[in-house]
Amino acid sequence: MRLIDLKNQAWASFRDIENSFQKLLSPIYDQYNISSLQLRVLSYIHTKKKCTIGEVGDYFGIAGGNISNLCKKLELDGYLTRTRSTQDRRVVFVSLSPKGKRTLNKIVDTLEDLYGESIHQLDESEAREVFKHMDQIVAFLDDLVRLR
Repeated sequence: MRLIDLKNQAWASFRDIENSFQKLLSPIYDQYNISSLQLRVLSYIHTKKKCTIGEVGDYFGIAGGNISNLCKKLELDGYLTRTRSTQDRRVVFVSLSPKGKRTLNKIVDTLEDLYGESIHQLDESEAREVFKHMDQIVAFLDDLVRLR
């Protein structure tokens, strides 16, 4: 297979994966009046417990002013809290508010209710294989990002 064919296949696959995730998740995050990106930001902050707005922006590749505005909106909607560093006032920490934690828990519960049975139909070796390939895709994409 030629390199251009591989590239085109990769782009088509990534687009299809992203579209599938949008179709899967949009009915859920729409209930909470948040966007796909806002949900991903909340999920990232949840995994980090507490991080800076700059760290969130770096992770998602979003410029400082834009990620700051996104976090400000999430704070106004009650999903997260922002606190300034006592050592450096330019640094702002973000963490999930109780409402943000409850919302993410509800979303996870909803996903489990809707799709858990399908996921559990995979046997353990199939699940390991799927996640192994997903890890390979993530590593491949990370390598591409480093080449920029």
